[in-house]
Amino acid sequence: MVKKVKHEINTWKSPPRHCKDLLVSGDNVSGVRQIHHFPNRPYFRVNAYCEQTIDGEGWTVVQRRSNDSNRERFYRTFKEYQLGFADTGGEFWLGLDPIHALTPTGLHELRIDLEDYDGEQGFAKYGYLRVEGPPFYYLGAKLFTGDAGDALINHNAVAFSIHDVDRDRNTKNCAAVRVLSRLRLNARQSYGAWWYHNCYDSNLNGHQYNFASTAVDEIRWNAWDGHDSLRRTSMMVHPAY
Repeated sequence: MVKKVKHEINTWKSPPRHCKDLLVSGDNVSGVRQIHHFPNRPYFRVNAYCEQTIDGEGWTVVQRRSNDSNRERFYRTFKEYQLGFADTGGEFWLGLDPIHALTPTGLHELRIDLEDYDGEQGFAKYGYLRVEGPPFYYLGAKLFTGDAGDALINHNAVAFSIHDVDRDRNTKNCAAVRVLSRLRLNARQSYGAWWYHNCYDSNLNGHQYNFASTAVDEIRWNAWDGHDSLRRTSMMVHPAY
């Protein structure tokens, strides 16, 4: 009885902080799991999608765009981007606060998987990742490898910006534009929400079209030559130790 109580106390003190903890414990099936991303606050938890098959690394997915029938709206408020939104089984953004909690030191890796409208796939991987805490959530992403090019190189040391909290380096708000098009005349369009500089080399939270496009507000990864617009993306992180 004493051993059982001791085991339960230890389990309570050491809940899974991320998907790699779950993988190490033997959970090697991808899917939605509950993680306790703040190590000193065990009651704070979030549902996260664990990708346990890629590289055998135990990735925590922090963003996904899938262009399926059940699309999620990514034109949100700064508060929503802080806390996260949508069902982690589909399209979603995990939240700036959880992402910061998952990457506090830089000893973490980021993998970004991309797919265009021709079905071609590419990836970008960063051996160093750190997202600082509020209010600015500065991005640090370095040590690039992959076949899609480095479209974060100019986004380093840049604050997260969105239409209602403008922190980019442009005189205008990179996260909110008005575009005249034959498809959406006079529609207010948005770049989305990102670590915009002046304005972007990547824009994974941009507007989602049903077809390949060259619109400035779409989902883009400009370093991937010949792949102007993206149909699917995912961002995932894990400890590099």
